Amino acid sequence: MANNIGLDFGTTYSVISRIKRLNRDENGKVIECELEACLPSEGTHSPCQDSLVLKKNDDSLEFGSLARESTGRKGSTLYKGFKMMLAETDENVLKARGYTHEYTPERIIKEFIDDILKKYMETYQIDGNLDKVVIGVPEIWFKKVSTIDCRTKLENIVSSLPYVNKVELVSEPAAACAYFVNNFKKENHYSFKGKVLIIDYGGGTLDIALCDVQEKGEFSEVSVMERCGAGLNEEGYIGKAGVAFIEEIVKLALSPTGLSDNDIINNRKFYKCAGSVENALMLKMRDIKNIFDLAETINPELINDEFYSIEFDDEPYSVTYGMLAKAYNKVISPVLGQKLGEMLDYINTHNITVDKIISVGGFCNFYLTQAQIEDAFARGAGDSRFSDAISDRRECEKAISYGAALIAEDIISFKHLSPYYLGFGKGSEKELKKAYYIIKKGDVIDCDKPVFVKNADGTDTLFIAKKIPLFVFNLDDSCEKESALWGEPLEEYQRMLELRPLESGQRYKLGISLDKSMIITLHKQIVDVNNPNEVYEEGHVRLNEIYAILGNMIEERRN
Repeated sequence: MANNIGLDFGTTYSVISRIKRLNRDENGKVIECELEACLPSEGTHSPCQDSLVLKKNDDSLEFGSLARESTGRKGSTLYKGFKMMLAETDENVLKARGYTHEYTPERIIKEFIDDILKKYMETYQIDGNLDKVVIGVPEIWFKKVSTIDCRTKLENIVSSLPYVNKVELVSEPAAACAYFVNNFKKENHYSFKGKVLIIDYGGGTLDIALCDVQEKGEFSEVSVMERCGAGLNEEGYIGKAGVAFIEEIVKLALSPTGLSDNDIINNRKFYKCAGSVENALMLKMRDIKNIFDLAETINPELINDEFYSIEFDDEPYSVTYGMLAKAYNKVISPVLGQKLGEMLDYINTHNITVDKIISVGGFCNFYLTQAQIEDAFARGAGDSRFSDAISDRRECEKAISYGAALIAEDIISFKHLSPYYLGFGKGSEKELKKAYYIIKKGDVIDCDKPVFVKNADGTDTLFIAKKIPLFVFNLDDSCEKESALWGEPLEEYQRMLELRPLESGQRYKLGISLDKSMIITLHKQIVDVNNPNEVYEEGHVRLNEIYAILGNMIEERRN
């Protein structure tokens, strides 16, 4: 079996998974498949904390739990949630979080992933390379212009590791759905087919996605139909998720100190307090459920039982169950309610029947989160939408990495749908007159296979160098807004493809392809004008920083 793994590179935790045991029959049908979460740096079955501390006295780095223990010490810089910093362009924000020209988010991410992958390889005595690493990333990285560069940056970072042969990025909800599909078949002995709503609530983001699952022979195929969410990269800051909830609890607990919220947050001991509360939340899930189950109404003012005690300036400060409820009502409940409402509106508007509702991510294990989700969908006794899903709640935090491992081993296939409209346009360099989309948003993609510009009769469109059209990129479903390269960017686009005047009888064919990570590549062929199938020369350019290019594009509203 190949050395393929799935990686859930989370905002607060990361999990690596692999196929521990895989048996197929002579026809290739999977008879047995056993998944394993592999976390050697933190213990075999507990998540790896996404923290990294730089010790300024000797420039050494500490990772995971060691980094958490160093939090708040003088001469140390703590980096957390660094995945989401790939989209950050504001130098002031980066500086405030401790990043420098030497220690960029890209470098911190590379150091962190290199550490966890090497520890995985050492623990399981893998002498060769990792054949494929499939990484779960937020669905918004496929849907929002300002974050689409995050995929190419992350893929390039992991691909640069000398022991990694291939990297593929997949939507986190799709990966979680892949795990559910495999688990369902294992438990019920037949394949699931239908609509699955995935609610992924973690430390930094909320991601709600409606997935479609279809049978494809002996295999299942997953695609994402619709999504909404909140948190970093959605509004531009960490918030409305697990980290913000924990930070609000600490502020409530330390309010008797008389310090302002800003003074509390900026205190070097703040993150150590937050880390201890986070650990308590994970360890005392059952106690939380029991207390809130007994409460007739979840009134923060009436639930004064102590949940935990934190130490601040050598003094103990009590965290009550009421504080948990108060922080939840302030930070989480409004946004979760809003986003669940948006998804329900979409489901009802399109008359969609949801067959399963699955909560994944560490924060979905929190009692109040579970209760709010169930209330939103009016869960009743024997509600089949919530059954036969992920029965062991401890597996929720591993669902994305499990699904990524299944995709890496081609046990579950992922139906790749284009997240963009892509094509070429007619017009001057200053004004786009007409756009011709050769790949439309929602089209099923044959990955890495270029789609060339065609004439109305289906024949290939041929171009001379002076008449090369504008490249058009669009995320707008209504196709009312288009972005086109022009002026200096157009010249750069032509330079990248090495376009030049051709000899007599030669023409250009232009095409576009998407890989499995939905990263765009532009293609050119130099062909014979009388026989377009005769190719003299081929070339292509991968748009590694499409957002940087888009920043130089114009937008025109079509009449």
